[in-house]
Amino acid sequence: MIRCEAFGDESESAGGRFAIYSLIGFEPKKIESAKAILTQLKEKFGVPVSERLHCYVLFKREAREKTKWRVLKDKDTAEVCRQLSEELFPLSPLWSYGYVDLHELQALPTPDKMVGKFSGETGQVFSMDFRMKQAQKIAYSAAEIPFVTRFAKDVRFWIDQDGTKIEWFMGRRKAHNIHAGVGEPASVQVPEEYAPMLEIADLFAYAAGRHLSGTSSFGQHVFRTMHERYVPQANKLHLDPSLFGSEISTKEWMNSALNGMSQQ
Repeated sequence: MIRCEAFGDESESAGGRFAIYSLIGFEPKKIESAKAILTQLKEKFGVPVSERLHCYVLFKREAREKTKWRVLKDKDTAEVCRQLSEELFPLSPLWSYGYVDLHELQALPTPDKMVGKFSGETGQVFSMDFRMKQAQKIAYSAAEIPFVTRFAKDVRFWIDQDGTKIEWFMGRRKAHNIHAGVGEPASVQVPEEYAPMLEIADLFAYAAGRHLSGTSSFGQHVFRTMHERYVPQANKLHLDPSLFGSEISTKEWMNSALNGMSQQ
C-alpha cells in the first residue's frame, strides 16, 4: 500500500556552488487538498490555473513578463510563495533535500571530471564530466533517504522531465532517465492529475536553494521561515576525493570521516 507520494525537483544556488535535489511528499489522501490550495492561490492572484508555477521565473522580472505571471508586482512574488507554503503546512508534508557543495572539489586535481572503477570482478574504469547536473542526480540519492527510512517500499517517487543529455558513467543519458538507476527508481511518467504537484515541488526545491545561499536577497524571509517551520531533513553528500584525482585513498578518506564523526 502506498503511504506517500513524493515529488522531486532540482535546484542550484550561490552562483553554482550548491547542487540540490529536493523531495516533498504527501499522503495520497491529501493530494487533492494540496492541488486545491495551488489552484485557489493562482485564482486569487489572477493567474490562469494552467499557468505553471516556476519560482525562478517569478523572481526574475524579465522572465516573469513573458508569462501569465506578469500580472504580479515584484512584492507579490514573495507573497505567493509565503501563502502557498503556509497553506500547505497543515497537510504535514515530508520535505527532504540532498546537496553537494561543488566548491569543496575545486582544490582537487580534476574537480570537473570523475574517474574511478566499478566494483566487482572486472573493475571497469569509468570517466565522466562532473558538473551541476551530475551532482544534482547524485544528490537525489540523499534526498530520498528519509522517505525510504520512514515508508520503506510504500512510497512512490515522481520527478519532472529533463531530456537534456549528459555524461553519466559509461555513456550519455537523458537527465531524467538517470533517476531510474540512482537509489529508489523515480518515474517521469507523472499522471496528469499529479502534474500540479511538480509545481509545489518547484517551490520547495527553490526554497532549499535560497536557504543554502545564505544571502539577504529579496524574499529571503519567506524561505527562512519555511525552513524553520518545516524543518526539512537536509543531507549533504561528501564525495570521495580520490574520484577527482586526489592522492588520498578511499580508505584513508573514510577513516578520516569516521574519526571526525566519533569526535563530535
